[in-house]
Amino acid sequence: MLTSFTDFYAANSAVLNSAAGASLVSLENKSIDAAITGFSESVKVVMNGLDTLGQIHPFIGVAVVAFKLVVTLDLTRRQNNQKVAAVYIEMQQMICTLFQLRHIRDPDEVGPDGMIMKDRVQPLLKQIAQDIKKCGSACDVYLKKSFIAKTLKSKFYEARLTGYVTKFIDYADKLDKALNVHTAIGVDAANKKLDDQSAKLDSIEQKLDVLFRKLDTPQEREVSNFIKENGVKGDREGKRLTGKSGIDSVKEKLRKELSEDLDAVLRRNFSLFDRKLEIQSRNIADALDNVLSKGTHDKIKDKDLSNLWKEMGWKGSVKARHFVLALRDYFTGQFTTGTPLPRTDESRAVVVSPSYSLFTPLEPSAGFVIPYLPGLQDDTWTLEFIKAAHLQAILEAIDDDGTGFISIKEANTFAIERPKGWSLLHWIAFWAKGWEISLADYKNKIFLVLKEMDRLHHQVLKENRYHVDSYLCNDSICGIELLLRSTKTSKDYTQIPHELSSLTEFYTRKEEDKLRLNLENIRYDMDSAATVTLITGPGRIERFLFPLLYLTLKRHLEVFHYACSHVVDSEEFPHMSTTLGSIFDVVEQRIDSLGAIYKQVHIDLHTHLENFALGMFHDFSVHEYGYGSRESLILSWQDTSKTKNESDKTTMCDNPENAKPIFHPGHESTDNYRGVWQNWPTHSFETDDPRTGRICGFWTGSFLSIKGQSVNPVLGLMQLCLKLGPDDYSLLKGFAVTLSGRFQLRGRRRTVEATDEGAAFEQIDVLMWFDDGFTVRFCGKFEADDESLSGDWATFYQKEDAKALYDKYPFCVSPPAREDEGGEAQQDNVGSREVSGDAGSPGGDEDKKKSRISSPETNPKDEVDLTSEVQAVTDDVDDQPSKLDTEGIANDAGEKKTGEPVDGEEGGDASPVDDTIDDTGTFIFRRTPVEIFHFRNLLDKEENQAKARWNFLRESVLHLVRRRLWSWKYIKAWGDDRRRIFDIYKRFSLFNMRYFVIPNPVTPEERLAWHDLKYRLPPGLNRLCIEAGDFSNPD
Repeated sequence: MLTSFTDFYAANSAVLNSAAGASLVSLENKSIDAAITGFSESVKVVMNGLDTLGQIHPFIGVAVVAFKLVVTLDLTRRQNNQKVAAVYIEMQQMICTLFQLRHIRDPDEVGPDGMIMKDRVQPLLKQIAQDIKKCGSACDVYLKKSFIAKTLKSKFYEARLTGYVTKFIDYADKLDKALNVHTAIGVDAANKKLDDQSAKLDSIEQKLDVLFRKLDTPQEREVSNFIKENGVKGDREGKRLTGKSGIDSVKEKLRKELSEDLDAVLRRNFSLFDRKLEIQSRNIADALDNVLSKGTHDKIKDKDLSNLWKEMGWKGSVKARHFVLALRDYFTGQFTTGTPLPRTDESRAVVVSPSYSLFTPLEPSAGFVIPYLPGLQDDTWTLEFIKAAHLQAILEAIDDDGTGFISIKEANTFAIERPKGWSLLHWIAFWAKGWEISLADYKNKIFLVLKEMDRLHHQVLKENRYHVDSYLCNDSICGIELLLRSTKTSKDYTQIPHELSSLTEFYTRKEEDKLRLNLENIRYDMDSAATVTLITGPGRIERFLFPLLYLTLKRHLEVFHYACSHVVDSEEFPHMSTTLGSIFDVVEQRIDSLGAIYKQVHIDLHTHLENFALGMFHDFSVHEYGYGSRESLILSWQDTSKTKNESDKTTMCDNPENAKPIFHPGHESTDNYRGVWQNWPTHSFETDDPRTGRICGFWTGSFLSIKGQSVNPVLGLMQLCLKLGPDDYSLLKGFAVTLSGRFQLRGRRRTVEATDEGAAFEQIDVLMWFDDGFTVRFCGKFEADDESLSGDWATFYQKEDAKALYDKYPFCVSPPAREDEGGEAQQDNVGSREVSGDAGSPGGDEDKKKSRISSPETNPKDEVDLTSEVQAVTDDVDDQPSKLDTEGIANDAGEKKTGEPVDGEEGGDASPVDDTIDDTGTFIFRRTPVEIFHFRNLLDKEENQAKARWNFLRESVLHLVRRRLWSWKYIKAWGDDRRRIFDIYKRFSLFNMRYFVIPNPVTPEERLAWHDLKYRLPPGLNRLCIEAGDFSNPD
């Protein structure tokens, strides 16, 4: 074994030595390009060498397996990225250090320090394997991002890639040290080398940054320079950047990507990537023709094909048509001469254990049984299917690349792909007619699943209907219908021999089980065309397309059942559409590939596709996601199965009562209005006093933005639900309900003891984050005497920025203030401003002077437009379906961004101290029920506080009584408010679309009414109206 490896290393020493020393950090541009270009070939040699070395030293398998899986998975991608290739080259250089083991003949040899090699390096190899997988996952995330996302967040992605390169260089040195120690080179020398390497690592990051700049494409350099010079804050820059990036919806993509939590994305993707590696491992283990093998085979391995090749005198490739005709003549001659083909034991029932290599991390699965079918001893029935009528189907099965010629490799591949226990004649008969039978069965099943989806979409909860309709109207559903409609299958297969029916049923079930296993392993998350190819394994997509679509749609049907009784996450159905889109990406790649081949031989693509693969791709290639002049067959389709039971609901969905979502199991939607109102207590005359003297419970109030003398509510009326941590009462959790949706809260609290200057109170420090990472942090105090929460808030575009300040400055919404003229730092105890314990109490002019907080209901004449403040909170999240798009309001008013003085004012509050903070303000929350909270403005309209309280009580009780009795006045006011906010928001949205000129733009009076409605109505009701407006938008 060692001799074999020595010979291999000697024969490939130039490639292996080059790979071991191919660090790109110090190379010139030409050398870098050469190394990246030759990586796909050199790494194959490296992996072959590692396979051989692993047979001598099996303990290296854990790292070698990880390296092989990650690299082979990357080699299947159609897109290449030079920066990712550079990282993989550094990974390859590190793994090549293991080739020094060729100097160690005995794996159990004891080193100078009394340790064997396995014990010395195995813990390190486990760490290396884990980091190789994490690096592969990070590269996977990077490659899936759009061009503009890679450019805008290049420093974040490149920092992660640089971190892994640094680790690989460090690992290579540690391996080198361990091997040198074992080979008695000397501990001192090894340590000295390690010290030199540590010094080298100090400058590696700078060198890598220079390398990545060398690898930037011209387009990346242009966009990067543009962003540095102009930024992307305004519409003008956004439009100019759109032209440079080639992306139409650049504004929304920018906002989403900028606020994305990269750590969370990497964690989610690693789980998915790890499952991809498991599937890749099985594909490698089951592959009979390894993707990294050396070229074509030099001889025919199947006995019958070898005899045929010899009789016909073929030297290399042969025309596909000639091959099939000669094949029929050969087998006919075998039977007519009275000497049928010899039967072997492999034609009878056998138990097959899937092969697996030394480096396969998975345990071999239980064997499967190929049934022995009576009557198969005589294969004469198969000759019926090796004739001109089935010529096209057999040609396509063998001629995998569609060139019209069959090579020796293709003949071998076709022969050895047949299931164990099948003769070559069985395999040919299956592809001649059996495959068509299986397609007819899947075609019927898929149509019935789509028909059931259409039936269920009328029964799903109204909260889910928009997303369900969007899914059913997606281009991929139209594409599926086009595939099914153009596939030419018969409606009657009763004349098919039972032998072929049995073989077809067995093979179809076996392939479906394999696909189902891979899909369940990946959790039906096919995020790219590369993932689809990974699921199906090598081979033409038409072989797997129908069973893959059937299994995917069947799983999606379960989500439809779930959506009939639960509110699903807003991203569930879009994610499902992405999965189908990934499948059709592979379909389009296949059609493009066929088009390129036919163009070389001057064959019209659309004409040829009429019969290719039973015409499967023809209509799709012609109409491209359009139904054409004919109506869809989905609604009119009738069950064509023999038993007519495929349309049974239990057949299509195994257990609809226990159906679960795919991508967001157990996740409660931010727009779960029923859950919000079912769990939220409404006011009742029979309930106890809501004041509890404790911080936990339900609160109503708003965030306030102070500009000069104006105090305006941001995000409208809000509701909070705070709970203490189950194990640690110093922690807080809960959620907030706003007109932008429902969001999670996490935070902490502490008690500030009483002093001579004031009574004791509790401090809070809470983070509220949106789905895309945009975060609001608010810090303040709770005082049990008047049941109030008050303090300061700040917004952050990225969650990690808010978390950093949250950890560094507890109970302080922003860093300590700037130094005063005397050089002494100014710092507040609570938030950025000190809030009085009596802040916001009913009435009391002195309270308002202390806290700088007044009632949100200001005089309309003095109130400035609030849209800039609203935009400050929502501007970076309005691309989400659950966010309120208020940009049109700000654009219409021509207002300045938050943090700048508003027109007509002398100035505003100081800018935030930290540049990661977007905007700041104050907040006040009360126990007052949300239904009557807007009546609190009556407390400020009377100088006589007794009269003010009486007015508040009178109006509140009257409103609650009317609601309880469902009086006509209450119902009419409720309907008028809904229509009003829907109408104003609708016109705001249309104006925001830029390409709409509306005849009745929003007036200044309607703007004031808009702000009144946002503060007066419960946030859940506002959210429903906004969702209705978004649903009706033509965008």
